[in-house]
Amino acid sequence: MRHPLTGPIRIGNVMIDASTRPSDVFPYEIRRQVGSGSMGVVFEALDPALDRPVAIKTLRASMLREEDDETRLELRQRFLQEARAAAALSHPGATTIYQVGQLDDEPFIVMEWLAGRTLEQVLGERQRLRVEESLELAISVLDTLEAAHRAGIVHRDVKPSNLLVLDDGRLKVTDFGIASIEGRELVKTRAGVILATPRFAAPEQLRGINVDGRADLFSLGIVLYLMLTGEYPFAGETLMELATSILQREPRPPRQLRPDLPESLDALVLRTLAKNRELRPRSAARLAEELRRILEGTLQRGFESVDPTLPAAELELAGTDSVTESGVPVLRDLPQEAGDAARAVVETWEHEDLARQPIEPLLRRLLDRPLYTSPFAGALEVEGTTLLIADGRLVQAWSGDALSGDAAVARLAREGDPRLWRAPEAGWVAGLATLTLPPTYRHRDLDSSFVNLPALADRLRQERACGVICLEHVADGTQATARAWILLCQGRTLAALYSRGWDELPVEQSWRRWVADHPVRASVLELKAPPLEAWYPHALAGLRLEIERPAGEHAPAAANGSGRRRLFSSSSLLSASALPAPVVRPASSLLGELPYESAPAFRILSWMLAELPAWLAERRLGARWKYLSEWIPLVRRARLHHDLRRPGSEEHDRFDVVTFDERGKVLHLVERVETIGPDSLRDFVGRVKVAKKARIGSGDVGAAILVAPSFCEKTLEVYESTLETASSGRWLSLGETLTGYEGFVRIGPRRGFHLLLVAESEDHVLEPVLALRARPELAAQLPKTPR
Repeated sequence: MRHPLTGPIRIGNVMIDASTRPSDVFPYEIRRQVGSGSMGVVFEALDPALDRPVAIKTLRASMLREEDDETRLELRQRFLQEARAAAALSHPGATTIYQVGQLDDEPFIVMEWLAGRTLEQVLGERQRLRVEESLELAISVLDTLEAAHRAGIVHRDVKPSNLLVLDDGRLKVTDFGIASIEGRELVKTRAGVILATPRFAAPEQLRGINVDGRADLFSLGIVLYLMLTGEYPFAGETLMELATSILQREPRPPRQLRPDLPESLDALVLRTLAKNRELRPRSAARLAEELRRILEGTLQRGFESVDPTLPAAELELAGTDSVTESGVPVLRDLPQEAGDAARAVVETWEHEDLARQPIEPLLRRLLDRPLYTSPFAGALEVEGTTLLIADGRLVQAWSGDALSGDAAVARLAREGDPRLWRAPEAGWVAGLATLTLPPTYRHRDLDSSFVNLPALADRLRQERACGVICLEHVADGTQATARAWILLCQGRTLAALYSRGWDELPVEQSWRRWVADHPVRASVLELKAPPLEAWYPHALAGLRLEIERPAGEHAPAAANGSGRRRLFSSSSLLSASALPAPVVRPASSLLGELPYESAPAFRILSWMLAELPAWLAERRLGARWKYLSEWIPLVRRARLHHDLRRPGSEEHDRFDVVTFDERGKVLHLVERVETIGPDSLRDFVGRVKVAKKARIGSGDVGAAILVAPSFCEKTLEVYESTLETASSGRWLSLGETLTGYEGFVRIGPRRGFHLLLVAESEDHVLEPVLALRARPELAAQLPKTPR
């Protein structure tokens, strides 16, 4: 049936009405407008020469009038790119392009006329579709996408309104307006620009990074979820809320909304919606193949009898013999020790060798938490030291000499040839870190002969638990001959890791299928991957703290004999233990969300403000450590991991704690190190001297504190020799030694600062280490240090 044109329409600047006749430039009879979008308008028309209906698409004129010349050019190029993308496809599921032309310098596209309804219209009427119908439509879309991907074309806007269900039951994929064409694009997407419809966009599209065909699979996963359940997997009232949901939140399993769905389909949909594209099916063809298996099972046996362990596509992990069980990667033949197994798993991840470079700037970038993209998740390896990183946190480290944790980080080279290992997703990093840490058991040594382990696993899934299920194969009834670790994240199984020794068991299947028939002990570890202490300098860099002191905490300033006002009366330190502790809080309420209270630097600052004065008072050392003890009550502000700028210079020195008085004068400099030796002590003293000399006129920097687990004899010897000689290298004169100060590093006559060494035990107890040879009567009171 032909529809007459009821009113004039505009193509470019040309008006066309019922009296307009076909011409050589535009040989078509316009019938009616049948659709419009944000970018284009679609008309039904007739090609008189062939007597066939066609669809003609043009750019929206009003939109072009509102844009500047550069944007109009980009819109025209992108419009023509749709024709180029569709024309590059020779597939029944793609729209056939007949002609691309221009009318008054405005482009138009002539394509085959398709009679039908969009999937969006179908879902608007029926809310959700039958399982078989949903799978058939998804497979049709995937067949077309596979052809597009093979031609180097990524659609980038797969959504129900771009899927046309024809009257004869066929399906067409339409609107390649924002498709990317490998090597043949007329216009490149600007960095950070999101062109896709946000509700159906893949995480990588929202991040504004380059995409491949797996972005189309994610979008189709949303469409499939919508067809099966009638609901969107990701929700949000605003664009920001929607983007946050897609980037950070896991969707509800479809079976929670529609319990009659096959388990295998439930798992496959969730895998297609994986935020890390490496975990999605490898290609449209592979996903279509898996859906066909499920469809065949559904048609043959019905929902209730569908085998939940239908074979899934192999998920490639470099260097491993990996298979999947309902989309779960299975790694075999790992070492039996959990820590060794974790290290072996890291080496299966995709890796990238980087050029030689300084490591500190690289580490800062890896620990960054970008606003519009997911943080790095994986491992950094440099010169035999490996760091595990996830969600902007440093969660574990190890080195070739068996060191782990912060001790391993301390061995990290300052420069090297780094290698990056990228984790399939952040949950893997947390799970592997848990394997290398002292265990925190939720359940322990459960015997499969007495405990229903599959039921326990189901409960953990319902609770959306995060942790590790540890299995021990006990063939002889006593000793474990093999081990396995099932990594859980929000109740979802991320991976199944098996050591050597499971050869006779079908571990390629889900462990729940065979566990009841074989002797196994099981334990459940709670996910425990707190950040290493070496992470805090990156997370809290420059954090400003305000110190509020209760009334009467320190004595008022008094005048001394020279007429100069004394800042503090050291005699009042005798009662310091009875004084209320100062209140330390972030200067900004936003910074209060950071875990600053667990930071080592904050712990040392709190000890210095609340406990060190009493420690010195009890030993009557206040006067001997004057610029340490008398300046502590003056502290009103502090910064953690602060880059202290040198006055009149662009250079700066970083210290873990810098304290200030109410006028901004620098009072104390503090640093904490994991290992200490003579050279690192000299380095610290040198940096403090620079900071002191740069502020010599204002008398800043009264004391420096260096904290370490222990101090060897050679380090103490360097410490004591530092206190006895001036910066010029000469011995102190008699006049310079009569001040009676202890732990004092001189940089000139009556100029210098106190240097206090503090030992920190494993349970974080802090104890000062004084110059033992200078005060032998105190040696018995001080902590023992290794010789």
